[in-house]
Amino acid sequence: MQPVVGGMTMKGMHPLITTIGRSDEACTRLLLEFGADPSGNAMMKPLLLAVQTVVPPPNATAVYHSVASSPIDDDDDARRAAAYNNCEALLDAGADVDAVETLVGATVATFCAYGGLDEILASLIRRDADLEKASVKGIRPLVAATDFASDFAWAAGPRRATDGTVALLIRSGAKLEPADLAEAEAETKTRCLPETRLRAHRKRALADLVRYVIDNGGDA
Repeated sequence: MQPVVGGMTMKGMHPLITTIGRSDEACTRLLLEFGADPSGNAMMKPLLLAVQTVVPPPNATAVYHSVASSPIDDDDDARRAAAYNNCEALLDAGADVDAVETLVGATVATFCAYGGLDEILASLIRRDADLEKASVKGIRPLVAATDFASDFAWAAGPRRATDGTVALLIRSGAKLEPADLAEAEAETKTRCLPETRLRAHRKRALADLVRYVIDNGGDA
């Protein structure tokens, strides 16, 4: 007899959501093997939740906190490793690489970029994740990775992107001069474009890389 893997637990949560919230990699793979939907539903997307156990969403709701209650919360390295393993299992099972968070419209790649989850981000990129899908406030992965001053209050917790995160996005073809950001910078006289933001925060090597790619037609 097949176990029911798409129903609800006693607290009204799908079993897959519960196991991911608790960073239970073994149970995640087992549920997927028995046919659990890796893409979840409109309210709870397993791939996003796996990333959000490390990079919480803005204004995290009581529902989020009731789900993301991993027993390894105090061990950051363990949480990151569990998030990666859960994401790999979900992606292998066909999860939507461009899953969008419902509150602000940020993609899973954007959360990964902000949190410096480079291994998960690289895995998404290998599976053709959309690096230009912007949130309702225009936040896309490269903007999130260069959000040094937390100009956009869209994610809870500190930015943890590294220079490697930014370089990965540049080399993976993220747009360096998107029209909407160029227009916003011209109109508001604020730092919106990646190059401008990088130079303002003394990330000269990365800013030079951006300029090199643009000057050599790599941002077409």
